[in-house]
Amino acid sequence: MAQHETRPPMTPRARETTAVRQGVTLGVMRYVLLVSLVLAIAALGGLWFAFGG
Repeated sequence: MAQHETRPPMTPRARETTAVRQGVTLGVMRYVLLVSLVLAIAALGGLWFAFGG
């Protein structure tokens, strides 16, 4: 049988917020989600008006 190398347990390292998220913040994402939500509601409303109402 092969012997497995044993390693000491990993200790948690304190890292800066910028290093963890690699300096990227997606502040624009909320606007993309808002616009897509409004467009989806408008599309469904238009379909309902055209075919159901």
